[in-house]
Amino acid sequence: MLKWLGGIAIGAVLGAGTVLLLLRLELPVVEHATPAPAPTEEPHPTEQRIPLRVPTVHQSAPPEAPATLADTRRLASRSQQQIALLEVLRSSDPRTMEALLDEAGTLDRFSPSREFAEHAIYTRYAELDPQGALGRMVADEVSWWGLREVIALCAMTDPDGVLDYVDALDEPHRKMLAGIILREVKGRSDIQNAFAARFSLHRELDRARTLEAADTDPAGAWHAALSLDARSRPGSLNLIATDWARSDPVAAFEAAGALADSQLRENVERAVVSEWMRNDPDAALNWVLALPTSSHREAIATALNTLARTDYKAALDTLVDLGDRILVERLSLRMAWNWGTSEPRAAFDWAVAETSSQMQVELIHPVMSTIARTAPEDAISLASRLDDALQRAAAFRSVFATWAQSDVRAAARWIEASPQPPSDAAYQLIPAYAKLDPEEAFDWLMSLDASQHWHVDRLITETAKESPGRARQLFGRIPDGPTKERAAKQLVTGWIRVDPQAAVGVIPRLGVDETDALFKNAFRTWCESDPEAATAFLGRVPNASRDSAIMGIIDHALSRGNDVALAERMYNRLTSDDMRREAAATLHSRLRVVDPERAKRYGG
Repeated sequence: MLKWLGGIAIGAVLGAGTVLLLLRLELPVVEHATPAPAPTEEPHPTEQRIPLRVPTVHQSAPPEAPATLADTRRLASRSQQQIALLEVLRSSDPRTMEALLDEAGTLDRFSPSREFAEHAIYTRYAELDPQGALGRMVADEVSWWGLREVIALCAMTDPDGVLDYVDALDEPHRKMLAGIILREVKGRSDIQNAFAARFSLHRELDRARTLEAADTDPAGAWHAALSLDARSRPGSLNLIATDWARSDPVAAFEAAGALADSQLRENVERAVVSEWMRNDPDAALNWVLALPTSSHREAIATALNTLARTDYKAALDTLVDLGDRILVERLSLRMAWNWGTSEPRAAFDWAVAETSSQMQVELIHPVMSTIARTAPEDAISLASRLDDALQRAAAFRSVFATWAQSDVRAAARWIEASPQPPSDAAYQLIPAYAKLDPEEAFDWLMSLDASQHWHVDRLITETAKESPGRARQLFGRIPDGPTKERAAKQLVTGWIRVDPQAAVGVIPRLGVDETDALFKNAFRTWCESDPEAATAFLGRVPNASRDSAIMGIIDHALSRGNDVALAERMYNRLTSDDMRREAAATLHSRLRVVDPERAKRYGG
C-alpha cells in the first residue's frame, strides 16, 4: 500500500516517522529505471539501511516546480502533494526549512497533511543542521513523542554538538530531550552512555536497554517491564507493545488485554493497533472490526482514525456500517472536517449519496468552505444540488460566509445580479462588509429586494462593535417602521458594551416607539458587566422610563446575576403597580422553594 519516492514512504502517514529516520531522507534523483548510486560513505555499523527498489517514473515535470508548501498543496491528490514536498526538500537549506515550517504551522494542527509535512521537514532539517532543528522544535513546543525519531536522528548526526546543545537548555526541555535521545538511539551505546553520564540518567539507561530487548524477545521484555516501578511501567509497556506489534500484533494485543488497569490497557491497545495499521492495514482492520464493539471502542477508533489518514471514504463507510452511535458521534466530525478540507469534491459526492443526515451536516461546512475559498461560484453550484432544504441552506451559509472573508464585494455583486439568491446569503456577508465599509454595506443592502432589508439590524450590530457613532449615523438613515425598531435594539445593545452611559443617553433621541423596551434591555445588558454602575445611573433615566430600566436590572439579577438581594432592592424602587405585580410574581416564583417565608412577601 506504500508508494515510494527515493527513500521516503508516502501513504502510511503515521508510519513515515520510522521510515524517515532509518532512511535519513536519502533522496536520489529518480531518472526512469536507473538505480540510485550507492552511498560513498559507510554507515555506522549499528545503523540499519533499508534497500529500496526505485520505481520507474514516467512523468513529465510541471512547468514550474513547487517551491513552497502552498505550491505543493495546490496539487490534486495527497500523494502528489507529498511527493512534491519531498522534491522541494531535496534541494532545501536550513533557511528554507524555517519558512516551510512556518507554512506548516498554519495548517490544522490535527490534520494528516500537517503531520506529514512537519515530520518530513524536520527530518531533512535534522540532517542539515541538527542543532537548528532541535532549536526550532523547542521554540514551537512540538509534540516530542511524534518527532522522537527525528530527535534521535539529530543526535546520531552530530552526537557531541547535540549533547552540548541539550545540556545548555533550560528545564523541562533539557531532561526531556535527553531522555528521548537515550531511549531512541537504539544500538548506539556510545551516544547512550554519553547522555546517561552527562544527565545522570543511569536508571533510564538500564530501562532503555531493557526496552531494546523487545526487538529480539518482546514477550520477555513485556514480562520484565511488568516488574518496573509504577512511574516507568506504563511508558515501557507502551513502547514494548509497539515493537511487538511489528512481529506479532495479536500476541501484543492479547498481552495488553490482560492488564488490570483499564486506562493503561486502552492506551497500550491503541498503540498496538496503530502500529499494526501502519504495517498491515487490511489485516489489522479486519481483525479489530471483529472485536465486540462495546468493549473495544478505543481500538476500533484507532484503526478507523488511522485508515482515515489514507482513505477517508473507506473510514467513513466503515464507521457508518458499524452503526455504533457513540463511535459515530466521536469520530465522524473530525474525519469529515479533514476530508472536506483536503479533498472537498470527493467528500461532497460522498455526502450527497450518504443517507445519514448527521454525516451530511458534519461534511457540509468544511466541504463548502474549502471550495468557496478558491471557486465560490462552483461551491454555490454544488450546494444547489442538495435535495434537503436544511442541508442546502447550511451549505449556502458556509459558502457566502467564506466568500465574504476573501472578497466581500464580489460576493455582494453576485447576490445583486442573481434573480433569486439564497434567502440569507446577504446576512452572511454583513460582518465582513461592516468591517470593510459600513456605509457602502448599508447602501448595498438597502438596494436589494425589500425582503433583505431586515438584515440591516445585523449591520448596525456589527458596526456598533467598532464605532457606535457610525452605527448611529446609519441608524438615522433607516426608514421608519419595524426594521428601524429592531435596529434600535441592536444599536443600543452594541453601544452598551462599548460606552453604556452614552448608549443610555441616546435612547430618547432615537425617535422610535418602544423606548421603554430599549431602556429595559439596555440596563439588563449593562448589568452583565457592571451591575453597580448600572444601578447608580438609574437617576439619569427619564422618570417615565425609569421603572422599565429597573425591570431590566431585576431580570438580570434573577437570571444570570443570581442576586436576589439586588432584585429585592430594585423592587422597592418601582412605582408602577403593573411592574410591581410582575416583579413580585417573579420573586415569589424564585423564592418559594429556597425560602418560603421570604416568598410570602411577594404573594400567597
